[in-house]
Order: sequence, then C-alpha cells, then structure tokens
Amino acid sequence: MPYTPAHSFSSRRRGRPDSALSSPFCFDWFDTLFNLNPGIDVSKAKTYVEQRCRGRQESSTSQSTTNTRTVSTTAHTVLGNGRSPVSNGCGPAALKTAVGGAHENAASGRGGRETLSEFAHKVFSPMGKSSCLGRRLTGRRADLCGVTNSHKLEQARIRQRTRASVCTVVLVVILLAPPAASARLPVIYNGLLGYAHVSATASPPGANNFACKPSTAHPQPVVLVHGTFEDMADNWQALSPLLADNGYCVFALNYGSYDGSGALGIYATGDIAQSAQQLARFVTRVLAATGARKVDLVGHSQGGMMPRYYIKFLGGATRVNALVGLAPSNHGTTLDGLFTLTSFFPGASALLGALCPACAEQKSGSPFLTQLNASGDTVPGIKYTVIQSSNDEVCDPPSISAFLSGPDVTNILLQKQCPLDHGEHLSMPYDHIADADVLTALDPGHPQHPACTPVLPIIGG
Repeated sequence: MPYTPAHSFSSRRRGRPDSALSSPFCFDWFDTLFNLNPGIDVSKAKTYVEQRCRGRQESSTSQSTTNTRTVSTTAHTVLGNGRSPVSNGCGPAALKTAVGGAHENAASGRGGRETLSEFAHKVFSPMGKSSCLGRRLTGRRADLCGVTNSHKLEQARIRQRTRASVCTVVLVVILLAPPAASARLPVIYNGLLGYAHVSATASPPGANNFACKPSTAHPQPVVLVHGTFEDMADNWQALSPLLADNGYCVFALNYGSYDGSGALGIYATGDIAQSAQQLARFVTRVLAATGARKVDLVGHSQGGMMPRYYIKFLGGATRVNALVGLAPSNHGTTLDGLFTLTSFFPGASALLGALCPACAEQKSGSPFLTQLNASGDTVPGIKYTVIQSSNDEVCDPPSISAFLSGPDVTNILLQKQCPLDHGEHLSMPYDHIADADVLTALDPGHPQHPACTPVLPIIGG
C-alpha cells in the first residue's frame, strides 16, 4: 500500500494523495524543502519533488545522468523560471555554486535524500529576503508551518505512546523477575582489622539471622564459637561473611563471661563446663528457628575444644553433624602459652588466675582436660576436622595439643599445604588457607583449592 502522510501537500491542499508524493522518500524530500524555507514557491517545489521521485524509478544504468539533469533543470526552474539571474550578484557563478553540490552528488551516484539535503542546504539555507535568490523564492509564500507542526505533534504522540508501552513492559518484567541475589559481604582477611571489632554484643557480618532457612546444598546451620578472651564480633570478621556468602545460615554467640568481663568484650574466661551449657542452649534455639536437625560447629582455640564437652556430656552428639577446630586446645597448653595469649588482649593479663577459670582448665593435665579426654577424643557419628599451624605459640606443642585421634578425624597442618603460610594461633581465623579448609570440611563434595600465598603472623591474609 502506498505511503500517504496525513499532512502531505496533496491531502491538505486537494484532499487526495498525489501519486508522485505518495512514497516515504518523496514526502521526506518535500517536507525538508519547507522546513528549510517555508517561503519557497509551492508549485515549483512540488514540480521539483515530483521530478525527483520519477527520476528514482528509472533504471539504475541511467540514474546518475537523470539525477544530474533533474537537479540541474529543476534548480534553474525554481530559482529563476529557467532564466539565469544576471544582476545583483546573482549571475551564472552564483547559480553554479548553488547547484554544484547537487551535480557532484548525482554524478557520484549518491542521489536520493542525501543529495537533496545537501542541495537544499546549499541553495535555500543561505538565502535571506535581501538576496537575489531569496527575493525570487519569497514571491509566493505557502503557509505550511501548521502542516509541519502537525506532523511533529503526531510524531511526539507516537513517541509518547511508545515510551508508555515500553515502560509498562519493563515494569511487568521487574515485578515478575526473581529477586536479585543479595550483595556479597566483605571478608576481612586481616587480624589487626578483625580483632579491632571488639564488642560486648555485636554480631559478626552475616550471622544471627534467625529467619534464615538452610538450603538443600547446606542443610546444617553453622554455629561459630569464639576463643578465650575473644568475642563473636572480633573473632569472625572473615569466616562469618565467608560462610554467608557461600550460602550457609550462620550463627554466633558470646559465652563464658566471668565476673563482668563480658561488658568489656572479653569472653570465654568462665568455667568451661558452664560455657558448654550456654552453647547447648544456643544450639537448641538455632535448631528451633531453622527447623534443622543438626548443626555444624566451627570454633577457634577454646571454641574448638569446648564443644567436645557439649557433645560428650550434654547431649550434643545427637545435635551436631561436624566439629571444625581452628588451633583448638584439645589437650591443653603450657603456662607460657597462656601468658602469650593474654599479651595480645589488653586487660586480659589481669584476668589470668582467679579471674579466668577457663585459663587454668586449659593447662595441660588439668582435671577438666583429663575428664574430657579420658574415654577417647571423639564420639562416633560426628566428623572432626582440626586445622593447626606449626607456628602456634599458644597451643604448645602445636600438633600434640590440637590434633585428635579416632575415626572420622581429619588433621590438617597448614604448612604442609603451603610453606608460605607463617600464620600462628591468632591469625588462624583470618588465614585464607585455613578458612578455605573450613569450607572443605563443611562441604567435602566441593573441595576448595586456596592459592599458596604469604600469610603473616597475627595479621593473616
């Protein structure tokens, strides 16, 4: 069906479409002429456009010659009824300049609207009423401004309807699309920054969302158990967000405040058996909130040893799937090791002795450790993983103090994995290799392969 613009010259002036102006490119040419100079002689401009349109229908072999002849003839007709201007600077040279670009375009085969546009710009745009060419073109002015404005208004309406449709589609897509994955939490592999987060109450990033429901891939929620003189905030600035980023429901607790030490952010100093009872209550709360049957426990230092008491003596064997210990004090340490530990925590040295029952209970050969290890290190049905550093200055000697014996036990020495790992007791929670081992222990079907890069004492990395 031929293109018939509603505001074309023919439909507006005569009420019916004109065959020569019925195609899109012809109408665009005609419209371009009047956009550039509304004062152009209508009939002559129409004649020019009609000739140009007819010229496009000729064969390709004669198109170049036809375009040249049509542009040249029509330009002369529009500008001076076939007579070359001879005065007021409007002689043959001026005419040659005006139509020269059109000759060149037609001769090069460019033709079409591009030729017309360049021709129109060269011929009509420079003309004012004071010029000879301008005076010849303003003899009869056709009021087509309303036509052009009507065309632009219709285009604006079409654009507005299109935008509304697009916005509707986008809105529907947004509403029906699945929720975007939450942003990943930052993982701080730096002990200096991590231990600076001392707090009496704050949870580590990603932990203690009691609305979290374990996934099929990770059915057990993970409970993080901090070490002596530490709290859940300063101990787990790396592992808590790392586990959450990997799709685990993560929980952490503070335990073992003694004589008000917890108000200072210093925990795990009280009687270890009582601390194990606090852990038992917390696990019960986590299981009730998540609907899970069992939990996985991950602990550092005392936090890797104390859960064994809960498992052995407080019914934890039916509620724990796995226990992962980072430098755990399973078989105790020396007095020197305890003094070394207190030196890293401001105010902790004042607690050593009568104000830190847990310190005495972690000394090798203490009654508490004797009872804990009397019937073997492990309980059947639970998977145990111990991750230790040969540089540990607190659990001394490192392997003897930390490693366990029994079925379902995996003992890992970091330096066998990576000789560049110079981490020790405090850096363990902020050691990217140790933390990768934790992920592997919790999900053996998807083992991690951490890069062997330098890990520094205390700082980790």
